[in-house]
Amino acid sequence: LFQVTLRIKVRSYIMMRHDFILITEALKRLRSEKDGIIKRCLFYSAVALYGRSFTKSESGFSTLDRGVFNNATEFERTHMDLMDRRNKFVAHKERSPDEIAFAYLKLEIDTSLISVQTIHGKRVSPTANQINSYIKIVNYLHDHVMNRLQELADDVWKHLMKTYTPEQMSFMKIAGPTKK
Repeated sequence: LFQVTLRIKVRSYIMMRHDFILITEALKRLRSEKDGIIKRCLFYSAVALYGRSFTKSESGFSTLDRGVFNNATEFERTHMDLMDRRNKFVAHKERSPDEIAFAYLKLEIDTSLISVQTIHGKRVSPTANQINSYIKIVNYLHDHVMNRLQELADDVWKHLMKTYTPEQMSFMKIAGPTKK
């Protein structure tokens, strides 16, 4: 049980760490990107990956909660902004100031034809200040995850020292991941 629970926690935090690295890279590239489609993809990716670390799944993987910010108001606001964008703009269709859509009837006077026309637009470029805030919170979370990984490594070490004698440990094969 210790091994399975620990393995899931370690994998969870390793995946979060990787997501935070990708988010930071996407946000940095967003600063200088000119192509609108690429900008949209970079921002969608950053927001979706950010939300992944805070949304529960049925797989049993660990997630973060708002308590990670220790009531730091600046991080709370930025977190709520990112989660709101994730929930309303990327993951679900809800009202969002970042997206507009409307339809209107168009009447051709010469032919009396009526047609429905639609307009849809998404604002995908956060401001430079928002990007800086996003990078700052992601760096904070990356550091938090690295600390959790170190704590888990310490727990494994304590478990080994408590469970096995030095002689038993000398016979153990200690290695990284193995191919299945």
